[in-house]
Amino acid sequence: MHISISVHARLGLGGAAKAGLNGPGIVEEKAIRPLVLALTLLLADVTIASAQTATPASENGRYSFYPVADGVLRLDTRIGQISQCSRSDAGWACR
Repeated sequence: MHISISVHARLGLGGAAKAGLNGPGIVEEKAIRPLVLALTLLLADVTIASAQTATPASENGRYSFYPVADGVLRLDTRIGQISQCSRSDAGWACR
């Protein structure tokens, strides 16, 4: 009992700990909780970040563009469809 009281006194724990009301392992459990919480939040942050960085279809090689006199031809490499894209007052349009 003397060792337990001196350990609690060194850790600066309150009166309940000094009186022996906290069982063995309580101090370790309280120290691990913030670590588990931090790791969980880090994992969630990495998961969200990887979901947000998914590349759109136009950036992962689905479309190939070939310049022509009126604008560009867009080739959809997944389905083989070719569209002619031209610039207008409203922006680019492919048909």
